[in-house]
Amino acid sequence: MSISPAIRLSVCVGSMLVVVSTWAAAQVPTRSSLPQLAPAREPVLQAPGQPTVAPAQPADTTAPPAAPAEPAPVTAVTSPPAGVTPIGSSTPAATASTSQAATADRLAYSAGKFALVLADSPLLWLRSVEGGTATSDVVVERLGPDGVSAKHIASVRFNDITLETDLQSKPLNDWIAASWNGSPTRKSGSIQAMDYNYQVVSELEFTNALVTETRMPALDASSKDAARITVKLSPEYTNAKPGSRAQASGSLATRTQSTWLPSNFRFEMTGLDGTKVNKIDAFTIRQLVSEQPVGEQRDYQREPGRIEFPDLKISLAAPSASTWTAWHQDFLVKGNSGQAQERNGAIIYMDPYMKNELGRVNLMNCGIFGLAPAKMEANSEAIPRIVADLYCERMEFVPSAKTLQ
Repeated sequence: MSISPAIRLSVCVGSMLVVVSTWAAAQVPTRSSLPQLAPAREPVLQAPGQPTVAPAQPADTTAPPAAPAEPAPVTAVTSPPAGVTPIGSSTPAATASTSQAATADRLAYSAGKFALVLADSPLLWLRSVEGGTATSDVVVERLGPDGVSAKHIASVRFNDITLETDLQSKPLNDWIAASWNGSPTRKSGSIQAMDYNYQVVSELEFTNALVTETRMPALDASSKDAARITVKLSPEYTNAKPGSRAQASGSLATRTQSTWLPSNFRFEMTGLDGTKVNKIDAFTIRQLVSEQPVGEQRDYQREPGRIEFPDLKISLAAPSASTWTAWHQDFLVKGNSGQAQERNGAIIYMDPYMKNELGRVNLMNCGIFGLAPAKMEANSEAIPRIVADLYCERMEFVPSAKTLQ
């Protein structure tokens, strides 16, 4: 029995419809095939005052297992040098600075007043002070077999103390005068730093100090600033220590000082007109010192040597310089420069009223080796001036008898 092609085609189409309908029915979601949500958990009430604890989460069984951790590489553990805090340490090791900070005073202070204290002498108020610390040279040895040059320190020595003050202290003035006269003396004392209430907050003691340098200020008739003298002390030993917190006596703490002005001075020299001198440059007298190491004590004993007196540079009005020009012509140009042609003079420091003498510098055996016009500007109304250069074989510092004790 043969089946016609039309019947065969209808049977195939029907079969395909049955298959498609069956697949579509399988894709329709039902209540059992829908994804189910986890039921909501009831919040766990905590008792008042008890810490809140998060509920434990169920383990995720679908996550892939974690890979086993690889072991950390083993490295050599080296301890840091002494005094160095290791990395990762929660509590840093105590150092000298932290221990000092822990024991320091809680209140900071401002040391705005300084005084020089010598044996059996009143306080000398200072404008400024610096130096006096211990130091040493570093010795570098030859290169060793390990490729490192070892270093160590040499003998200890103490830096010079530089003071800036005025002419108010007779003990200091006498000390300076002795060093200029070739009879230097050693003195011991201290530098006291005080707060606003005149309480000593720190002290620097020095032993067997020599006056090795004295710088006299520049003098200028037009200056209004205060004049200061700079003194350098060379001690054999110093010792810095905390202050005693003792208060200076009222008479010393409230003592007023007269102003020393660089415009208040006079210049005198034999045979010369010094009334028109208006400027004298600053000059420094130096006491050379040799250092002698003292064996096992590691200290340097300092011995005074020769004294160096500087040259002077003096400015004066050109119209009143006839006597200076004549001396320059005879002494330098004509060659009459023997000791008989040298001259003596003095620089005199006066008080603000130009009545009382504060002190003087005597000049001995001076000669002139330069005389030239000072620099002048065009269209300037300033008085023309000349500058004289003098050498001095010796100088004397003579404090006034009226200087404060």
